[in-house]
Amino acid sequence: MVRNPRGDVVYWQVRWKPPGQKAKRRFFKNQYEAIQERLSLTNQFKEHGNSWMVLEDTDRREIMSCIDYARQLKITFREALDFYKTRGGSASSITAGRAFEKFMEEKRGHGNRLSKQTLDAYECNIGRFIEGREETKLDAITREEFKEWLNRPEWSASTYNTYLTCASIFFNWCVKCEFLIKSPISSISKINKKQMPNYDQPPSILTVDQCRSLLQACIKEDRRLIGYVVVGLFGGLRPQKESGALLRPDIGETDIMVRANNAKDRQRRHVEINPTLKSWLTFRSEFPPKMLRARFERVRAASGLIKIDKVEGKEKHQITWTGWDADCLRHTFASYYIAIHGAEKTIAQLGHGDYSMVFSHYRQLVTRSEAEKFWALTAEAVCPEALIAYDHKYEKSESEHETQKLPQDHDGNWPIEADFQIPKH
Repeated sequence: MVRNPRGDVVYWQVRWKPPGQKAKRRFFKNQYEAIQERLSLTNQFKEHGNSWMVLEDTDRREIMSCIDYARQLKITFREALDFYKTRGGSASSITAGRAFEKFMEEKRGHGNRLSKQTLDAYECNIGRFIEGREETKLDAITREEFKEWLNRPEWSASTYNTYLTCASIFFNWCVKCEFLIKSPISSISKINKKQMPNYDQPPSILTVDQCRSLLQACIKEDRRLIGYVVVGLFGGLRPQKESGALLRPDIGETDIMVRANNAKDRQRRHVEINPTLKSWLTFRSEFPPKMLRARFERVRAASGLIKIDKVEGKEKHQITWTGWDADCLRHTFASYYIAIHGAEKTIAQLGHGDYSMVFSHYRQLVTRSEAEKFWALTAEAVCPEALIAYDHKYEKSESEHETQKLPQDHDGNWPIEADFQIPKH
């Protein structure tokens, strides 16, 4: 114990002399800290001898800090040094662009059996971050760099989570391949869905008049696409993966089988065919439809649900958002179905496991009278009798259709004997 020259403050001193060096000392404000330091130095000297005590205090603290960090990564300090040594003095000599190429090559491999939609999501979402960083060393990418790229004011919370999920899959894969010691974005958390501004916002659905316009536009513009539209609108199948991948043998007399490879939860389910859906399935539709995106855009534009504008200097058209969501047909089905059949049966039809979400989102979204009008949109009610009779007249099997050419217009559609006035919304 020592006192300062004025004698009003007491300090506790720990003094020691490393071999071959000058004596060192440290001061503490209380006796407990001084005793702990003395015990620490004594233990270090016993365990490591003079070689440890010869090191400078800053060197010893740096070594201990590195060991603590290695423990957080669940590796030993020796493993970290060996990892560094085997890569020629760099934790990762691979570039971000090369790592992304290897990642996509592996994911496209036959062993993964990933869907085209998942592969496209990886290539698009991860590729947007890698773009411009192809020659950047993978280990040079920092958390702050990715966070700055991710925080875009024009992106919604769900978009934020989607990009973060894809990037996390990529960087975790790099860790497994030993391109990285640790993912730089492992500490970035997703936005809780309850904190999203649109959490309580009801899903976008079509009105009864909009549904009628969509069906009439489909008849007029592309009759072979009717099957895709009605299995989503009156059957609740998800777009692309379920409706877009549906095969003719999957449609039975009383139900539609959704294959496990196409289902979101990878479980096969059977969707009941209600009378409204059954009336529309009598049309000769294409399963699965080819060039689905372009054809469905044309049908939606004809019904007034979306607007397609020509942009100067660009070959492609630009779609103006008018409230149409990706799962609009499925949301429309659920909203009108729950009003008649209740939540439990709706969950069974949708193949959804979240009872609270279905009950809170779709309950009381439409009235029972509106639902009755929706389910009255049978093929007989929307289409003229002459058109239905014409379609039945030329209904052939696939083999007969190949050998016998049916009358078609320049777009490959069967001729229509009636003209429809499609209301604009």
